Amino acid sequence: MKKHFAFVICAALIGAIQAQAEIIELDPITVAESGVWVETLKAQLEAEGNPYAPENNDRTWCRELKDIPHTFVCAAFNTQTINRAFSRISIFAEGMTDWPPGVVYSWNDPSTRYPMLIGPAGHDLRFSDVQKFYRELDAVCAQDKSLCPEAIETTLRSYIETRDVGGNDATIISIGLDERSYKNILSHELIHAQYFQNPKFAEVIRGYWDAHHEDKEWIGFVRSELGQFYDLTNPLVMMNEVAAYSLGQPATHSMMAQRRAEFADELTERADALGVKILQPEWAP
Repeated sequence: MKKHFAFVICAALIGAIQAQAEIIELDPITVAESGVWVETLKAQLEAEGNPYAPENNDRTWCRELKDIPHTFVCAAFNTQTINRAFSRISIFAEGMTDWPPGVVYSWNDPSTRYPMLIGPAGHDLRFSDVQKFYRELDAVCAQDKSLCPEAIETTLRSYIETRDVGGNDATIISIGLDERSYKNILSHELIHAQYFQNPKFAEVIRGYWDAHHEDKEWIGFVRSELGQFYDLTNPLVMMNEVAAYSLGQPATHSMMAQRRAEFADELTERADALGVKILQPEWAP
């Protein structure tokens, strides 16, 4: 999950929860093609004149990826659309600073609602974690109706539960296109997807983490960069975020910018040594 560095938001957009929600399923594409796809989608919505129209605030487009097994990428223009669908699941799975994982947080509590709406800038989730969330959601909803899902969460659940992944674990990632760094966010989330779905890529990341995490200076830098947003007690989250912030392209608006090139170079060398190709989106000229 990628987080914002600053919260700038129009109050009129906060909390405009609509009654309808729609996921538009498109044909599968490659990772390389995903870049031009989101560029084109963003341009089309902007050309229509009002990308924040109510019908767009409840509309998400999703596609399966051809070259990362059992992986789905979703995009909406309004980042809050993505967050309304994904934030509670992401925090349940990963936690955040001062927000322990394994908890279904409430949309009705302002202290949790607004951080969930405006905090994350992208999401990466394994289906196994999503299913754990849904089981817990069903249980708490039966006891407390204020915790029950909203329409967009129910629509996402239907989409996820109808994917044919042949009994395998799968990954779903999502981004909002109104983020100025949406290109970097897409690349960032695609790095997460490769970590989840490509065992050799995960081996690269684990090897890099194992080589450095006991170095007090190295881990001190990482913790200082990621500690504002991430659960520092979870090494799986930490190593995954180190990789995604280091390898996400283009290398702008990124945490760990001070040492990003150093981290990226070693990760790339390790990937090359294991014959692992790091997949990245391509963009229109």
